[in-house]
Amino acid sequence: MSTESCHPNMKEIWDETATGDLDCDLLHLKTVKINEFADPTFGGEPMLTVARTLLKRATVLEEVVIRLRVQEISDYIKIGQTLLNYPRSSGKAVIRLR
Repeated sequence: MSTESCHPNMKEIWDETATGDLDCDLLHLKTVKINEFADPTFGGEPMLTVARTLLKRATVLEEVVIRLRVQEISDYIKIGQTLLNYPRSSGKAVIRLR
């Protein structure tokens, strides 16, 4: 994931080893797209942890688009219900499952 840091002229790559301030980076995040990152055999992880963190900490987030590839409709429903129950710091945040 590439982000613009709190300093508008600086760009950095965000990953688990990033040295930047994640809270600062998330202040500007408006759209997130996650593709086939949920494993139904692990209850939707690791995608659910990432989505929960983003929903909780991205204060101007407007849209999270998640493309799931699951075999059973029950897995799709369970993951969707879990996502919808996560608290959001942005009142505009919408979750779209595809």
